[in-house]
Amino acid sequence: MANVRIVVAVAVVVLATGCAESAATHEAINTLPVDFPCPILLARPIPVGLRAAYAEQLRAATTREVELVTSDGADARAGVIYLAGEEAFLVATAPGRLGLIDIGDASPLAAADRLFRSVAEVYGAAALGVMLAGEGTAGTSGLIALRHAGGMTLAEIARPGEFPEMVETATAAGACAQIVSAGRAGEAIATLVGRSSHGTTPRLSAAHNAAAGQRQRRVCLLDDSFIMLDVAAVALSAAGFDVATATTVAELEAILTIATPDLIVMDVDMREMSVHQVATAVRNALSKPIPILLWSSFTKAELAEQRWRSPVQGYIPRNKGAKALVVGVISALSRTPDEAPALGGMIDSRK
Repeated sequence: MANVRIVVAVAVVVLATGCAESAATHEAINTLPVDFPCPILLARPIPVGLRAAYAEQLRAATTREVELVTSDGADARAGVIYLAGEEAFLVATAPGRLGLIDIGDASPLAAADRLFRSVAEVYGAAALGVMLAGEGTAGTSGLIALRHAGGMTLAEIARPGEFPEMVETATAAGACAQIVSAGRAGEAIATLVGRSSHGTTPRLSAAHNAAAGQRQRRVCLLDDSFIMLDVAAVALSAAGFDVATATTVAELEAILTIATPDLIVMDVDMREMSVHQVATAVRNALSKPIPILLWSSFTKAELAEQRWRSPVQGYIPRNKGAKALVVGVISALSRTPDEAPALGGMIDSRK
């Protein structure tokens, strides 16, 4: 991993969603704290003639102020949701300023790409781009541009009945640094923005790894404790890994359908299934073997016993801290496929 860290406070959040999806957008917005410190720019391919009506619908569905941008130079204020006015695409023109681009002959589906790209140019690492459910491939190229500019990128798994294509396409293209389960986007946004404003979310941008010829490695975390998921996700993201999080096996299986991780890290004490059952389910869901590590507050002896009873490659005691987790993950991923099954016990966090 390139040894470069960036700590930048998030100054703007961009949400991209499909024309037919409202539930995910409303839930994500309503989960944000009342004093949310950033403007929220919404890219949704609403047909011309219906945008004022949608703004009214959004006002009724959320507790936030909603503003329809109808001219260039509009101020972008913290906590306010911004939509493009009729016959225009919303773009960022300067920090804290919004503008419009005439749609012309373009499809409304281009709204997300135009907005993401403008935000990448204006805000760079001070932006957070979020991909929600929607149809088609809209937003993927723009989200990639934002990630390459150093911005944080996030995707939420689609709910049953929602169109998954926007999230699936963006994830497959490597646009999303973090993947969360359905209904978790608002919590993740609040966490990422809150940590960045306090200077506690150092991160490696995709641009640095691309410059070094490195591919982003993805780690999937399975734990029914939101606190432990947050601790692990922050530590691994800071080390330059893409991270997907799940609190149940069903959420994990949903993630595996759109993103194959390089490594899975899981808790031992999952209420719904044993380690052996989870590991077996993971192996049945994937076309290739994926190393699995245990990360738990169990004692070293208990973890060693679990390791030998289950098809996992090693363990890292949780009491050794998040740093040991990161070093252990790096060590596990440095092994060849032939070496992985022979790891045996604790992953050496000293290497």
